[in-house]
Amino acid sequence: MSDLRSRMMELAISFLNAFNEFTTESVVRYRSESCMHRLLPKSLDAPPRTNSEYSAWVGNLKNVMSGFKLSFMDGYEPIIDDKSRHITLHLKSTCETVLGEYQNEYVWIMKVDETGQEIVDIMEFADSAYTIEWIQKLQNAIEKK
Repeated sequence: MSDLRSRMMELAISFLNAFNEFTTESVVRYRSESCMHRLLPKSLDAPPRTNSEYSAWVGNLKNVMSGFKLSFMDGYEPIIDDKSRHITLHLKSTCETVLGEYQNEYVWIMKVDETGQEIVDIMEFADSAYTIEWIQKLQNAIEKK
């Protein structure tokens, strides 16, 4: 295994562990200053977010969600492409919300820097039907807080 590939695998695991702390700081811990996070597909009508915008968004979600955890889908491990410097993760989430249990499915495609130690871009594909169902409910709950 190449050194870059090893660093990218370590980054994938470290990123997931940090994300699962689910704080405004931890969710952006392994991102470059210029990293953009895009929630797709386009039908979700979510704007691309800078680190500060993503942190603020997570801060709002924390008002109505607790115990948010991402984990690998059963039978899937990170796909590491050290030539293009991409990491692909097939993930599931679970957490409790003020509205009940939330579970979703995702594919995250992350581009890393030349060293394999920072994420420079994230494309997050979510289960759009489930996300659309929940996004308005959660937004309403945030506004009531």
